[in-house]
Amino acid sequence: MNKTLLTLTIVSCLSTPVAFAKSNSDETKNSTSVLVGLGSGALAGGAVGGPPGAVIGGIIGLFIGNDHSNQKEIKQLNASLENTQSILNDEQQALIAANHSLAQYKLALEDADETIRQAKLSELATQVQFKTGDATISPVFFKHLDDLANVMQEDETLSLNIQGYADVRGDETYNQSLSEQRAINIKNYLMKNGVDGARLSHSALGESASVGSDYEEHFFDRKVVMTLSSAPETATAKR
Repeated sequence: MNKTLLTLTIVSCLSTPVAFAKSNSDETKNSTSVLVGLGSGALAGGAVGGPPGAVIGGIIGLFIGNDHSNQKEIKQLNASLENTQSILNDEQQALIAANHSLAQYKLALEDADETIRQAKLSELATQVQFKTGDATISPVFFKHLDDLANVMQEDETLSLNIQGYADVRGDETYNQSLSEQRAINIKNYLMKNGVDGARLSHSALGESASVGSDYEEHFFDRKVVMTLSSAPETATAKR
């Protein structure tokens, strides 16, 4: 009789945290997994070996619960790693495209024929991508923007139009403000690198020009597009 009461008492103590843990938020899911293993092991051990069996079973159940929790954490970490890798790959591709556009700018500037030069410049644009809900310039684009600033300093006839964009997710008013802040941050970066602010104009299009329909395409909607233009030599001489 006493053994039976002792077993029930131990099992009750071990099982109580399980019920408590289940009432908590998602942040305690890992603890719940461990406690479930602990309580389950105690029940099984108590039924077979009495009070000592309950304790031993509880310990074994604890290890089982821990293993279950670890497996969930590993899956979550792997998913997060894959998402991060995807973002890095997208940024790298965007940087390659941006550097290619800048190289084309430089070739256009070398053209002696002013008409051809203007035509080439008007066809070219370079851009910087942004993370979701963020207007911070990724360090991966610093070198590209530094090169763009150098190009503008070498040729004072150049001016730059900066347009900010956002994807369609979220509130339209917020996206409009976000796209403007992205454009302003690019403008400020170039000014800090020696470009006269009078040669930089900016505007914000928000989500109005978004074409993305999934995660991959949304990445290319979160951007700032920069287009160079060159003032005719006669106009430059009047400055």
